[in-house]
Amino acid sequence: IKSEILNDYIKISFINTTGDNLINTNVKTSKLDNINHGFGKSIINDILLEYNGFSNVFITNELGINYYNFELFLPLE
Repeated sequence: IKSEILNDYIKISFINTTGDNLINTNVKTSKLDNINHGFGKSIINDILLEYNGFSNVFITNELGINYYNFELFLPLE
């Protein structure tokens, strides 16, 4: 997790390894226990809508390892 001020936003970045190399935005969770997982994306989207923020999701690959990247941007004011 990393944060920085970028223009008029605070940017918070989350990076985690993933076995996938494609992003499926329709999937609530990749975990087998989908009863207790998969709520985070909708909660974050609600916060972004309420505070006029936005997000970026993308996959990177370094040395054959895929990384899931999630960046959220919230206005400073």
